[in-house]
Amino acid sequence: LPICTAGSCPSDAGPTTSNTGAGLSSFFNEITANVVYQAPGISSPRSGSTPIHLLFGAAGWMDQTLDDVGTGRHPAGYNGLSSLVDSNYGQHVFFINTAGHVCQWSAAPYSTGCEQQWVFQDITANTPPIGTQTWMADSGGAIASFSDANGAYHVVAVGIDGYVILLSFDPTPGSWTGTPFESVAQQVSPGSGLSGIVDTNGLFVFYIATDNSVHVLHNANADFNLTAN
Repeated sequence: LPICTAGSCPSDAGPTTSNTGAGLSSFFNEITANVVYQAPGISSPRSGSTPIHLLFGAAGWMDQTLDDVGTGRHPAGYNGLSSLVDSNYGQHVFFINTAGHVCQWSAAPYSTGCEQQWVFQDITANTPPIGTQTWMADSGGAIASFSDANGAYHVVAVGIDGYVILLSFDPTPGSWTGTPFESVAQQVSPGSGLSGIVDTNGLFVFYIATDNSVHVLHNANADFNLTAN
């Protein structure tokens, strides 16, 4: 796959094959389809360790290494990936790094051209702790994300204690807050996925508990066993 239109962007001989143990995510930014994947671990002057790649179809499929933007200083662990476009068409890619921090790459709304400027943020480090909860995630665990019509967006991950954590960004104050569930939910079954949605009734987070039953966390009903009902 070409990296960009010849002569218009920096060259990059990065891989375009995905690691079989890594996550995959996709989103549409109102102009082009985008696929996020994690390449096999490499070491090069521009990128180091398990870099995250973005395939996008602006003018034929092109490949951009997001870690190149940050000079490879924010390596991802092999885990799930998640992505979304917020209500203002901002683009977001979420992952858990090798230290167990929930992180994101974000970019302004896409217009034209090839490589975009992506900005790194350590979400775990930018979310105020609640008691002993510091929003550390299982570096090999699942991650999911979703947005709402008010411009907020939310990231769901499995904490290091095995319980779901919800991290939410409110664009009005421009800050992150966290919601812990260890007091109301069951632990997440190791290796299982997560999902979340929002509708007029509020936020819904779905997970598989250690007894293999499907549960939903909702702000009007702390934990509900869907399998048993």
